Amino acid sequence: MLCDKCKKNQATVYFEQVTNGAKHELNLCYKCSIDLQAPMFLNNILNGILLNTKAMNTGEVSGLKCKSCGLIYEDFRKNGKLGCSNCYTSFKKELSTIFKNIQFNSEHKGKFPKKSGAIILQRKEIENTKILLKQAIENEEYEEAAELRDKIKSMEKKMKGLN
Repeated sequence: MLCDKCKKNQATVYFEQVTNGAKHELNLCYKCSIDLQAPMFLNNILNGILLNTKAMNTGEVSGLKCKSCGLIYEDFRKNGKLGCSNCYTSFKKELSTIFKNIQFNSEHKGKFPKKSGAIILQRKEIENTKILLKQAIENEEYEEAAELRDKIKSMEKKMKGLN
């Protein structure tokens, strides 16, 4: 696909924005993306989403800090970059809202690595079944809960074989 701006080079940077159901796409080559300051464009989108979250409006996130790298949530909000992998845990609630705004879902729905994909899917299925088990117990549906318990044990045994 050719760059939408210069119409010469191969497009390597892709932007997609959905506004009120209308999808807008922009395909740029590396040079044109730098010329248009595409990184700042993305940063502005992230900041706009962050500013629109309920937590930001109520001031609930002021003072949040990653225990591993020391990144303050306000700094992430300004530059759009996390400091380390543990920031995902430290800012889980806030990032969850952001991911839902960007992707319309907080769960990954796409391709998995070939080697670890089966394990990831199996873990997810076990996790979902445990949620169903908890609901069955809360609803006093003990027969269904017993079946789900046995299913979880079977899946966990199968997963040990995958490792």
